[in-house]
Amino acid sequence: MTRRLRAMVAGIATAALLLVGLVAPAGSATAADNTGSSSLSSIGLKVSYSMDDVVTGNRPRVARASFTFDHPRSTLSLRGLRSSSAYIVGPGSRSAQRVHLVKDSEHRAHADFLLDASDPAGTYYLAIEINTTVDGQAYTIFKDRGLKFSVKRATTATASSKRSGSKTVVSGSVTRSQAVDYQTAVATRPFARVKVKLYFDPQGAQGARYKATVTTGSDGRYRKTLTYPGKGRWIAKYAGSSQYAPSGVRTAGAREPAVKRTYITSDTALGTKVTMKVVSQNVVAGSRGKKMRVDVSFATSGPGSLVTSDLHTVCATSRIGHYDWYCSDLVRDSATRLHADFWFGPSDPASVYDLEVWGDLWVRASGERDSVEPRMAQTGSFRVTKSTRTTVRLSDASVRKGATVKVKGTLAKPSATDANNGQGWRPTRGQSVKIYFDPKGSAKAAYRGTVRVSSKGTFSKNFRVTRSGTWIVKYPGSDAVHLRASSAKVSMSVR
Repeated sequence: MTRRLRAMVAGIATAALLLVGLVAPAGSATAADNTGSSSLSSIGLKVSYSMDDVVTGNRPRVARASFTFDHPRSTLSLRGLRSSSAYIVGPGSRSAQRVHLVKDSEHRAHADFLLDASDPAGTYYLAIEINTTVDGQAYTIFKDRGLKFSVKRATTATASSKRSGSKTVVSGSVTRSQAVDYQTAVATRPFARVKVKLYFDPQGAQGARYKATVTTGSDGRYRKTLTYPGKGRWIAKYAGSSQYAPSGVRTAGAREPAVKRTYITSDTALGTKVTMKVVSQNVVAGSRGKKMRVDVSFATSGPGSLVTSDLHTVCATSRIGHYDWYCSDLVRDSATRLHADFWFGPSDPASVYDLEVWGDLWVRASGERDSVEPRMAQTGSFRVTKSTRTTVRLSDASVRKGATVKVKGTLAKPSATDANNGQGWRPTRGQSVKIYFDPKGSAKAAYRGTVRVSSKGTFSKNFRVTRSGTWIVKYPGSDAVHLRASSAKVSMSVR
């Protein structure tokens, strides 16, 4: 990435202060603010762009900006002095993203941004930099605030009822997607002290009717006693706010891109093609940390030679938590090969990381020197997953036949233990473990049930026992929160 481009990105972020789902529900109209246009009359180019409002959830999803080009030429270049780019800038200092435009046809292109509920909610702006070449001359269209769109977080409201004579007790909860664990993960949490409207939909064609408004408690739950209205269905609705979407509005958008271990890109200057290859590896981080190496290499074809003396740094950025500028110096292995080492430990977020190579490349040919810029931003990606630790024990390891035994244990992950990034093991709340029993003898282990891990990282379930054997607890892992599988077992004798 050139110094000029880095300064431009920094200027946008300062001016505006910045892979589950992101676009507005199907059928919703795009507001006027969600569209924009720019033009360059000297070459007869008009660019129109649009982006739907976004509702973020727990899993990273792709929000797309769409571009339409109106021009008289048979072909359209999206590269002048550099690749065409789009930026989104929102509230706070960590809500900026820059991606290159992808050409779909001579008149259409798109730019995809990855968002989840760790991104700040509020009003965002889309900035564009369109670079094109006409008759060998480079032209640029730049617009700081091309359009604006909103980002809100997903919510869910539930309702159930229990009749008691002429009365019915309606209860339920409201939850929201939000960043947790010191901004290193995203999860569903109770939504406290918000108003919920209750509707009743009787059997038949009358439709739902408003009955009452309630407020959730500190645990995100509510309870209301009302007159029994007959058979039908209760519906709870949260109306939403400037930060949160109404309940029932689902996240959408494409899934996050597959992790690329090898990324290859190229560019040409002075008739010389320069190809850059970036190789990274997935990482499993435990309580002691793990090293990951990024290899960067170059190859040239053509009359010129490559000068790489100004290539100096590789930066990795987490898509969850947005730990920007996690960088490592490049070490030269040969004239065309370099590498950088990264360490990932308990305090680093488990997520997909995007790589960016920093520095300037130059080609020299016939006494001339010119810059060459293969796509330096998002030059590959890798995934950091966390190991987990499962423990299991019994309420009694020696029991009588027909008695009840409690299978209990814990599930933990290496993580930051406080806001100062102290390292250790923390409860892995909200995940589920599967329990199996392997009876003594030739019979195979049989599935006995699933139990959810509490906020303290513990789980328990009672079983009636008739045979000696081994209890096995398995955590299958989770792609959504980037956790590895683990298991534990304990023996039991029945007398």
